[in-house]
Amino acid sequence: MDLSELRLDKSKKEDGVWLNLDEETSVRVRYMKSQEALRKHGELRAAYGKRGKRGNLTPSEEEAIAKEVVAQAVIVDWEGITDQGEEFPYSEDNARRLVEEYELFRDFVCDAAVDEENFREEEAYEEEIDELKKVIEWECRHGGQRMKTLLDVERARGKSIKTLDEMPDVPPPVAWVREAFWVLNSSRSVGFGVGFIPLTEIEAYVRLFEVERRVWFVTVIRELDEIYMDRQRAKDQNAREKAKNHGGTGKAQHHGRFVKGAGGR
Repeated sequence: MDLSELRLDKSKKEDGVWLNLDEETSVRVRYMKSQEALRKHGELRAAYGKRGKRGNLTPSEEEAIAKEVVAQAVIVDWEGITDQGEEFPYSEDNARRLVEEYELFRDFVCDAAVDEENFREEEAYEEEIDELKKVIEWECRHGGQRMKTLLDVERARGKSIKTLDEMPDVPPPVAWVREAFWVLNSSRSVGFGVGFIPLTEIEAYVRLFEVERRVWFVTVIRELDEIYMDRQRAKDQNAREKAKNHGGTGKAQHHGRFVKGAGGR
């Protein structure tokens, strides 16, 4: 076993991870041995004075402390919980109520909080993401999503064309991120200009496809979107320069035709 397999992710331990309770409900849970959970546990035990410090508490007192630790320090947030059809938002009081009254919920949280697999370090795929950025930049220069679709079709047919041969390789571990980016690309606003992919659309994608590494995924998509928007801004600038240069000839282009300036016939 490599030592890296024994390492826990500090951010996951302290900030919590999102775990699915069911298809519509997710709970953000901290590691049971996180600094915050241990601090809260010590604080609650200290409230019992010398008995707490010496560990001379009754089983019911120990249980009460454990529930408070879960409610105050282990549960960080949740989504999708309702009470008789009405939204039941996260709060410390609401967390305490769920821990006290709903054993299945409490068991889910406690089991998740002690399961080290939920808090292990994961590959950041930094090198693969750098390569993926080159792929997206290349695709943007060669027609964006339409070129991506064409190249995918040609590759599936086993054809070798010059443009396809020049395309950077898509790193397999993050190929799904490329697909996600081009799916999300169609959701950007195009009112007075092309806008960034809305964060709400990225969030909807995360929910629909149950993306586990949410923060990482959002960060990568936003970085890829910057590449797309940089290319779009350069394209718009070139268009403005061409329009400006063309305007200096004394003629204007209208619907694909050249017409004389004002007063001309």
